[in-house]
Amino acid sequence: MVIYRARMVAFVVLFDVECDERGFRANVWRLNIIHLPEYAKRLAEHKIWQVACTWNSIRLLDDRINCSPAGWTVWPEDRVVNYIEKKYVNEGADSAYLSLQNSVTI
Repeated sequence: MVIYRARMVAFVVLFDVECDERGFRANVWRLNIIHLPEYAKRLAEHKIWQVACTWNSIRLLDDRINCSPAGWTVWPEDRVVNYIEKKYVNEGADSAYLSLQNSVTI
């Protein structure tokens, strides 16, 4: 499980991951939503979608992987995911979302 952010923030599982000379592709299976802005409510209907990025566009930023041209970010590190998951379970989605915004310091 990783944390995914594009228009919404959610716990997700990546599957059918492919890497080749051009870049990275994966299917995303949405689990629980952490943050869903009003404008993105229609996205919540989708449980599975795809992400991709070319190698020259993907960036490792402290505790997350980002593909700015595509607009998505994932937090794959256990220390971040576990911390945010505990916040989500114990204190709710809003607390988890606020903690994620400062994830570099977790």
